[in-house]
Amino acid sequence: MSAAQPRPRPVAARPAATLLLMRARADRAAGIEVLLMQRASAGDYAGLYVFPGGGIESCDVGADAARLSPRLSPMQAQLRLGNAESAARALGYYVAVLRETFEEAGILLARAPDGGAPGLAEATLSAGRREVGAGRIGFLAWVEREGLTLATEHLIYFAHWITPEAVPKRFDTRFFLAEAPQGMLAIADQTEVVGHCWVTPEQAIAAHAAGRMPMIAPTLRNLEVLRGFPSPEAARAGLEGRPVRTVMPRLTVGPDGRSILLYPWDPAYAADPEPS
Repeated sequence: MSAAQPRPRPVAARPAATLLLMRARADRAAGIEVLLMQRASAGDYAGLYVFPGGGIESCDVGADAARLSPRLSPMQAQLRLGNAESAARALGYYVAVLRETFEEAGILLARAPDGGAPGLAEATLSAGRREVGAGRIGFLAWVEREGLTLATEHLIYFAHWITPEAVPKRFDTRFFLAEAPQGMLAIADQTEVVGHCWVTPEQAIAAHAAGRMPMIAPTLRNLEVLRGFPSPEAARAGLEGRPVRTVMPRLTVGPDGRSILLYPWDPAYAADPEPS
């Protein structure tokens, strides 16, 4: 591109968060299972298998969010994330991923006043999910109405991916890990997601390689991070507090003229010049 034609400014990446929910294997063998949701055939990531999550909304940031997160303050969230633009926005990632997980999968990570599990009946959870989904009540307002607080402190932040600058629709996504609440069922919302499955990371990676579970690179890479942990407790211990390196792939043109993605761990990533 000549000096008379400067490089277009990249589209701003939308802040987003996604949650890897895990549980002990159903067959009681060593290892963990993770929840994957299949996206609907229309919209972002159509037909792909993804973790629950989505973009941060204005309702995820502010005084209400901070009040309903008594065990993780905005400042503490910012310290955990390290490079969030503000303390309020840092907590917003945690709140957004809990909201999205409830809306998409019907799973709620929250606490009763005594600090224990919410103890809500399945019918109450389902009714609340319908109310929130229909816009009759906000997620935070519903949580407060039920006398609950959000279990934001339970989330382990372990990965950060940003969509390449050359892509027209971009996300700045934080990845979190948490154990699924015992006895709470995952149910796809049949709007954004049409199905779900609990699989080991190894099974999901093999299914992707065989063409049965299409995924994007961040999903696949973070499944690889979880591969080999013998239990949810081991996964938490292995990922909690580890340094998080921001991953922003670079879109470039290969020798054959086709577009390819380079990742920071690829030898060519540092050598490949930025487009000009």
